[in-house]
Amino acid sequence: MSKFALSNNYIDQQKSIHSAKIKEGNRRAIIVGSDFESNIGFHICNKFAKDGISVKSFNKSIMDMTSNNLPINEEDDILVLANGHTYLDWIENLNDEQISTMINDTFLASVRSTNQFVKKTIDSPYKKYIIFIGSMAYKNVLNGSSVYCASKAAISHFAKCIAWELAPKGYNVITINPSNTEGTPMTEETIKGLMRYRSLSREEAEGYWGATLPKHEWLQPEEIAEICSFFVNGKADYMSGSQIDLAGGQR
Repeated sequence: MSKFALSNNYIDQQKSIHSAKIKEGNRRAIIVGSDFESNIGFHICNKFAKDGISVKSFNKSIMDMTSNNLPINEEDDILVLANGHTYLDWIENLNDEQISTMINDTFLASVRSTNQFVKKTIDSPYKKYIIFIGSMAYKNVLNGSSVYCASKAAISHFAKCIAWELAPKGYNVITINPSNTEGTPMTEETIKGLMRYRSLSREEAEGYWGATLPKHEWLQPEEIAEICSFFVNGKADYMSGSQIDLAGGQR
């Protein structure tokens, strides 16, 4: 039997199991990595709440992501993974704990959260949505960010793979890859890191980091939240599997 036939058999089987019962859900969301005011997850929480979506949020760094302890119920229909962590430093200066934290918070926490979400919701009668907040780092070479860039690249490919797996089971999956986003904690740490490692003033560090941006302003976290809101409105199913690069016209 060909690989093509195997793929078709899988899809047909899953469609027969799930397609008859898929309907719009009751708008309940889990937001991972949104406990800190002003970060991207925080703005997604606010937007969803304004849209009438019930939101549960938590910071993945304080939880054991290897156990089934996420606050997920069968009726939850949206998972947003807005988690990530970076240390701006050269590879030879990183210690084991820093490397592990970046890989866990940026990649493994998202994989484990996805695993638990699908296990809990696979038999629910609702259409489900999974949104990864990635980064333009997934395809760019950034100074002092090798582990972070590699982790975001891993998330990008993981999302494409599960979009295919989960499509016939009633799930829609996208990855949003923001460019330089204004006012977030990670942006602040990046600016401070550039000031420290390149002996720059704050103004110089901001200019260095935003040198490739063709627009006058940096990306606003509210714009990311608006795209998330649009994706889960039930009218954009064929966005599933997409990588949405918020590049602002960058090459």
